[in-house]
Amino acid sequence: MKRKYKSGSVRERNGKFYVRYYGMDGRQHEEFGGETRAKAEKLLRQRVGEVAAGTPVRKAGGDVTVADCLKLVIADYRRNGKDADIPQLRAESVIGPVIGHERAASLTPRAIWAYVAKRRKDHVKDSTINRELSLLRRALRLAASDEYGMIPRAVQVPHLDEGDNVRTGFLTPEEYERMKRALPEYLRPLLCFAYYTGLRRSTLLALRLDQIDMEAGLVWVSRVQTKNRRSQTAPIVGEMRHYCATALAKNVEYVFENAGKPIKSFKNAWHTARVEAGLPKLMFHDLRRTAVRDWLAAGADSSTAMAISGHKTSSMLERYNIIDAANVQRAAALREPKIKLRGEQGETVKMKPS
Repeated sequence: MKRKYKSGSVRERNGKFYVRYYGMDGRQHEEFGGETRAKAEKLLRQRVGEVAAGTPVRKAGGDVTVADCLKLVIADYRRNGKDADIPQLRAESVIGPVIGHERAASLTPRAIWAYVAKRRKDHVKDSTINRELSLLRRALRLAASDEYGMIPRAVQVPHLDEGDNVRTGFLTPEEYERMKRALPEYLRPLLCFAYYTGLRRSTLLALRLDQIDMEAGLVWVSRVQTKNRRSQTAPIVGEMRHYCATALAKNVEYVFENAGKPIKSFKNAWHTARVEAGLPKLMFHDLRRTAVRDWLAAGADSSTAMAISGHKTSSMLERYNIIDAANVQRAAALREPKIKLRGEQGETVKMKPS
C-alpha cells in the first residue's frame, strides 16, 4: 500500500519491524515496531496520529540515546534503594561526554571499543573501565527489557581481562595498632569492626544498636543494608566486645556515631591518620581483604569467610589472592612446630671435608 508523503513507513530488518515517521520537529524518527508487520503498522498509525494531534511522542527506538539509557539505570538504582551517587558521576561525567549522544539502538561494538581506547589513552586502568562498561551494559539491558522496551536489543558490551589486577593491600596486626592510635577516638570502633569482620563501609555505617546481640556474640545485618541484598551474620570477637558494650551503655541509635550523630564521611580523618601511621596508601577496603584472609588462615572454610564478609562469589577471593595466601599461612603453622622439634633433637647435617 502506497502511503501519502511524510505519512511514515514500515521496514523489516533481520526479522524485526521498524517504523519511520516525521515528528513535529520535521525530522524523521525511527523506532522498533514489533515482531510482526501488523504490530508495526499499528504503532505507525499511533505515532502519525500523535504527531497530527500535536501530542508529544514518547522517545523510543531510534530516538533513544545512550544518555537516555544511563538516566534509566540511575533511576532504577534509586528505585531499589541503592546508592546512585557514583554511578551517576560515571554516567554524567565519564560515559556521557564520550558516547552519550550515540543512538542506543544503533550502538556498535566498534564504538564501545573506541570508548575503551580513549579511556586507556587517558591512563585509566582496565578495572576502572570495567566498572564503567558494567554500568553501560546494565543501562542498555534495562532499555531493551520488556518492562521498558525503549530499544529492540542491547548490543553486547565487552568485559576486559583483569588478570593482572590482583589486590594485595593487607594490614598486619602491628599496622592495625598504629592506625588505631592515629585515628580520632570516634573512628576506632569502626576500624576495629572492619578489621575483624570485613564488612563493607556502607554496611557498617548503617549498623544500628539493636542489631548487636551481645548474648549470642553476633552482629545481625539486614539485607537492605548490604550491597548484594543478602543478610549477613558476623561474630563479635576481640576488641569488638568492648566497643559494643560502650555503645550499648550510651544507648545510641547507630553503633558508629560522632557527637550524637551517625558518621557519614571520614575521608579527611582517614587520610590524616594513615599518613601519621606511616601507611599513606592504606585504603579502608584493605581491611576487608585482611579480615577474609585472617578468617581463612584461622581455619574457617571459604564459604564461612564469605558469609561473614558478604562476598557473593569465590571469584572475588581469588581476585584478592586471599585463598592461596591463607593456605600458605596454615601450612607454615603446621610445619613450624616440626622444624623446631627437629632442631631441639639436634638433628643436623654434617658436611664432609673437601
